[in-house]
Amino acid sequence: MKSVRDIKVVVVGSASVGKSTVVGRLMVEVGGHLPPTRRLFMSGVMRESDYRNDNNAHRPSTYAELSDIRRYEWERGFSATHHTFFLKNVFPMPCPANSKEGMGKGMVLVDTPGQKKFFKSAVRGIFGSDVAVLVTVAPYLNPDGFRDLLTACYASGIQNIVVAVNYMDEVNWSEERYRLNVECVSEIAAKIGYKVDRQVQFVPMSAEKGVNISGRAISDSNVRPLEWYRGPTLYEAICRAEPRSWADSSKPLRMAVHEPLRICGVGIVLVGSIVSGTVKPGDQVALSRPSKIISTVGSIEYNYDPLERAFPGSIVGVNTRSVCRWDFQTGDVIGLRDNHPPMKATMFCAHIVVTYHPKTIKRGYTPTMFCHQAQLPCRIQQILCTFNKDTKNTVRARNPPTISTGDCASVLFRPLKPICVEEYKAYPSLGRIILRDLDRVVAVGVVTLVYYSLPCWQDIKPILAGWYKNPRSSLYHTRVPLVVINSIIELVWECTLPAPITILTPPKNLPSNF
Repeated sequence: MKSVRDIKVVVVGSASVGKSTVVGRLMVEVGGHLPPTRRLFMSGVMRESDYRNDNNAHRPSTYAELSDIRRYEWERGFSATHHTFFLKNVFPMPCPANSKEGMGKGMVLVDTPGQKKFFKSAVRGIFGSDVAVLVTVAPYLNPDGFRDLLTACYASGIQNIVVAVNYMDEVNWSEERYRLNVECVSEIAAKIGYKVDRQVQFVPMSAEKGVNISGRAISDSNVRPLEWYRGPTLYEAICRAEPRSWADSSKPLRMAVHEPLRICGVGIVLVGSIVSGTVKPGDQVALSRPSKIISTVGSIEYNYDPLERAFPGSIVGVNTRSVCRWDFQTGDVIGLRDNHPPMKATMFCAHIVVTYHPKTIKRGYTPTMFCHQAQLPCRIQQILCTFNKDTKNTVRARNPPTISTGDCASVLFRPLKPICVEEYKAYPSLGRIILRDLDRVVAVGVVTLVYYSLPCWQDIKPILAGWYKNPRSSLYHTRVPLVVINSIIELVWECTLPAPITILTPPKNLPSNF
């Protein structure tokens, strides 16, 4: 089968705004899935006695139960992790969503949790998406609930936002409440960096009643409540969105691992996104972490369909051989063994913008960093300089002691766990970072320079011991003890490491959406 890429749509929003209900409605009305009650009875997720029990006050609507596939999620009434659904033949007619070369007629729909304690799962669902559907509620406004999610969408490179104003039936389909939501979201989106006129669309709807999802009228009647609205439905707004551009397929392979799975009868399957390059069965791939894992690709599948070759932007499952499930973890990056394999980064420089911090940020500050699917603590090793965000090449201060909210700075980071990051110019999807602390997004930025790890002394020591015991080696005939040789070479090895950076001036041209 020829590899095609379907448009990826992520549904985000704060808690209890109806995100799962919106996803369930799209699955039934657009994706052609079974009605929710019949589907859940057939799959065994819900028993008929559970459905008839009205004492459960936390039981959500049946359409939300289509998205919250785990039993404890629909019992508690909220999503605990992101769920991905593949919808086929969603765009039968040509539209901007499938007009580009290599785009298919399907849709990858991602439902994300809204509670702050599950923010890391929401960021993983946002990564690599083409369109973000931001769900708000008409009865009340909660800017703090979606400000960080909208910032994460902008930092991840999503250029198309569809704002779905839900629960319009509870305000009697009031146009005034809809206008208040439009003004509030437009003001926040403009401050973050979005161009509201071109990149943000607003759709009033009611997911519970089925109004303005794919049709104008209520799903079980012919009543048209939104007579004053002349814009598109939610499905039509998604069709108008332009898919994002990915890296060229001629570049080296980079695949961000979403989740490693062990499937009975198949083996180890790595589910991930192809960021750049191509992969086909029979290729030898290497892992970015310093475990020197090399495996062979057995087969590639996209939504249970076998592929001959996978191209950038596709979410595929890669079957690997001669490896264990615990050799991989979420956030790893794999590449071809013979064509610039990915390497672990010991330090990297990034240009960041501090979005919010109650105090000041100084050297030694260790927030949580989100980069593609990886999430780990990252320490600020040195603040190199601050510069003007408007001109982008005027240095305001060199080696400042602190930075605060609103500052744009060049910072040297040291990750505390193994991670693979790349320069933004070479691999944009692997060069975007989000810093989070105090349950808020602290800063966003892009990677400008990466220092990769050199071979460790522990890797050289056994090789040297083998030479010392080999009669054909010159070390075998020396009278110097092996302990002395190890000490001398270790001292020389440490002296050859790169010196710490003292200053770094910003480049002349930063990315346009920075």
